[in-house]
Amino acid sequence: LMNYFLETENVSIDISLPSESTPSPQLNISVFIKDQIGDVPISSAYLNNYLNVSIENDGYSDIVGMISNSDGISINTIFSLPAPSDKPYIIKVNLTYGGNIYMKISKILYYNSSQIPQFTSTFSTNGIERNGFDSLDIEATLDGTSYNVVSYLSILPFSYYNKQSTINKTFVLSNSGPNPFDYSNSFIPTSVDPSGVATFYILPYNPINNYYNPYSPRLVSGIVNNPPEFVEESSSVLIIDSSKTIFFDETHTEDSVNVYSVSQGNQLDFEVNLTDSVSYEDQDSSEMRVSVNLFIVSISEDNTIVPINPRTYILSELVYEPSSNTHNGRFTVPYTMSFSSRTGTKEISTASQYDTATQDGYLAILWITAFDSEGESEDFIIAFLIQSSLELDLVLVLVVVVAIVVVIGVIVGILLFLRKKKLSRISAPSEGYYEHYYGDDSFQEPYDQTHVNVHYCPYCGYQLTSLRNFCPSCGKSLKFQE
Repeated sequence: LMNYFLETENVSIDISLPSESTPSPQLNISVFIKDQIGDVPISSAYLNNYLNVSIENDGYSDIVGMISNSDGISINTIFSLPAPSDKPYIIKVNLTYGGNIYMKISKILYYNSSQIPQFTSTFSTNGIERNGFDSLDIEATLDGTSYNVVSYLSILPFSYYNKQSTINKTFVLSNSGPNPFDYSNSFIPTSVDPSGVATFYILPYNPINNYYNPYSPRLVSGIVNNPPEFVEESSSVLIIDSSKTIFFDETHTEDSVNVYSVSQGNQLDFEVNLTDSVSYEDQDSSEMRVSVNLFIVSISEDNTIVPINPRTYILSELVYEPSSNTHNGRFTVPYTMSFSSRTGTKEISTASQYDTATQDGYLAILWITAFDSEGESEDFIIAFLIQSSLELDLVLVLVVVVAIVVVIGVIVGILLFLRKKKLSRISAPSEGYYEHYYGDDSFQEPYDQTHVNVHYCPYCGYQLTSLRNFCPSCGKSLKFQE
């Protein structure tokens, strides 16, 4: 069905040329022909009789004599183009096969290399600030003075976090200076232009001979984005459990970092104040981002902090607060972190031990990173010694266990006290058991406790309010032989 709607060529023709353009008149042409229906190359005898190849240009036309010594291929390696031209030569292939005519066209440019603009040198300034004064200078020295030179500029943001888009600009380079072979232009970027990588492509054109030089070198320059800065005097972290506030400017000296103690599970409240290092970029920190990341680190012999990358990062993103123009948020010190090992992922306690005398052990750092609106970043670190602490669930379990132990102890104490009291009662004199009462054992007569002695069963300790022959509790006989 698809063959009905999409008719396929019964013969395929492929023209092979050495290149799309050449400065040499010598032309090598190869033509490959195949019968698509039979999936076989067309015989050389047929090609020598029915394959026609011609070359045309403005006012020029010629037949190319092709020779086929093998089935499916016909070549010519001795044909010469007549003269250079600013327009390409058109090669036409014509084959009559099975009552149908099949055609294929290709092109090649034979140019005069002396008429194509040639570069002597190129130059562009680098490290340009967007302060409205620095200029991005583009210069090209060529071999002629009558060229039309255009420069195409693209500025690509260098960071994923840059919210500005790529821009493209076109400049015309002029040679109005003292050296007519020097073509130049200047571009002054402002804060509305993105920072990043500026790429130039200079395209010179010879209008007299109608030739471009498409192989000009690319120039690369950089447009600077200044990083944000931490206002350390007004940026702080509050350790909630100890109610201790640490300002950023207190965490370090010129050549060292102070170490603070926190416990696992501690909550840290951040208030970070940022500013841009120049006034013409971010006017406030509303479009900046701040994140807090925890790393376990080792200390090298030269006191360099070496972070150990975990398998899963512990990250907290701070939120911009418009009323104070600060970024606020909370970070909770985890009990464990995931690290990769040869046997798989392992959960390792974040509790760290460090010997300041031998500089042996591990510490933890909070790596605070600030990004401005165009992706430039600045880092700040605070060093901590994380102390081990029981998790909340374990504390509750211990409290419950201790409470149960106390209750059991009280109960055991009471039982021992009662047992001791019963034993003392059993050892009391048992007089009065020789006066017997005959009647219902379940009946106890009322008596006056102030005048009647209290008696107990010597077997089970049951209190008897009157004399009995049998104990109402254990049923044993209370008759004793004299």
